[in-house]
Amino acid sequence: MTDKRDWKELFPEPIISAVVRPPSRDLERFWAALADLPKEFPNSGFVIHPQSDSNSALIEAWGDITIRFCVLSLERKLGAPLEVSRPRIHYKETVRDEGSAKSTASGDRGTVSCAIAVEPMPSGKGVKIDQAREVSDSARAAVEKGIRIGLEEGPAMGFRVTDVQVTVQAFSLDGEPSTASIELAAGQATRGAVGRAKPIIIEPVMAFRLKIPEEYLPDTVGDLNSRRAQIEDLRTEELPINNSESTSILPPMRSIAVVKAKVPLAELIDYVRTSPIKTSKTASLEYPPSFWAEVRPEYVRSISDPHGTDEPPSASAGRPVLPTRPKPGIPGAGKRSPPSD
Repeated sequence: MTDKRDWKELFPEPIISAVVRPPSRDLERFWAALADLPKEFPNSGFVIHPQSDSNSALIEAWGDITIRFCVLSLERKLGAPLEVSRPRIHYKETVRDEGSAKSTASGDRGTVSCAIAVEPMPSGKGVKIDQAREVSDSARAAVEKGIRIGLEEGPAMGFRVTDVQVTVQAFSLDGEPSTASIELAAGQATRGAVGRAKPIIIEPVMAFRLKIPEEYLPDTVGDLNSRRAQIEDLRTEELPINNSESTSILPPMRSIAVVKAKVPLAELIDYVRTSPIKTSKTASLEYPPSFWAEVRPEYVRSISDPHGTDEPPSASAGRPVLPTRPKPGIPGAGKRSPPSD
């Protein structure tokens, strides 16, 4: 099993979320159950954001199985089903090339000019900001804030930008411009630089490990191929069957197929109930996060606008969107054109 400390370095923030709502008559019990859940399962890998204004809660996690676990736990406490939204993947954007841009902002007190360059960094490195010597100590905080605001909405489809180095190439003040003007100039220059650096959308890919009775293997492999899986290993293991009625000296054996693959999280939503293994009572499955990968152009159009009306309450900070599977009838599709390659 993958050590959580390994993938948490690449995935410090949750990568999937869903909104849950209780029956109106159970609101008080719902809030109490939400508060108890992290205490009962402190290391289960989920974050809960109560939304009192909409009588709902946003559950964020590192896998849809964890969200399902939270929902079942809450339903068991309430003794009633919850209304659950479709899980949404937290896509991000990054860049493939270098890019630079300059922006000027003016106000009543003066003008600020800022030139920004961006370049890609290895996956999982986040954002590194290098400010020019020309940036005075009093302006540095405003410049950094403007840069980070500029990275909140990438030019490809509005997802947060990560794994980039941002360098302030030039900075000048004419008069005493306001903090807001400094932030505006830095943010606009950052957005322009990212837009010229060949932005791409990236998605979380999971380390898929499945043990299944051998007779399920052909259908399972075919199903995984339809889910954009990269199958890495297929093998069989002989395991003893616990049969107390057997009189043989050697225990009877059964063949178990072991499948290892890398699969985008968007293709694994509700996998247990939508794949060939749904009829198996002995399947063993896990898929912790593994790495981030570019969403190929032919699949970009399956991603909905992260700012559409289908976005769950208070989810904008994580930029979650609908998964690419199932593809038909995705709300919000077409609100923003995907990038052309």
